[in-house]
Amino acid sequence: RWIFAYSLTGLFIGYLYFSIPRVILTVMAACESLDRSLEEAAHSLGAGHWRVVCDVIVPGLAPALVSCGAICFATSMGAFGTAFTLGTRLNVTPIAIYNVFTNYANFAVAAALSVVLGAVTWAVLLL
Repeated sequence: RWIFAYSLTGLFIGYLYFSIPRVILTVMAACESLDRSLEEAAHSLGAGHWRVVCDVIVPGLAPALVSCGAICFATSMGAFGTAFTLGTRLNVTPIAIYNVFTNYANFAVAAALSVVLGAVTWAVLLL
């Protein structure tokens, strides 16, 4: 039985649902800027379809894929609405910040958690 509501899997699928449009638009723009002559040259030299994909297309799309990953990661780290709606029983950082701020009115701890969340996000993005 597959139940995704209020689970980590459901939260992950929710993050994917909101990230897919950004990824599609970015990858489509990168695909349009690929040089078709490189694919034609690879085919004329005897490369098969999968060899062209692995050796020409994927390296050409690599910067767009890396930037998509960074954008999706950054938006998912701070996506309070998605986490609040789909994962209220999960203790993810945006929910923890919300609970500390609203339930306990501990502004200092909520601010510290926000700074930690921002620092972790920036540290991962700098890698």
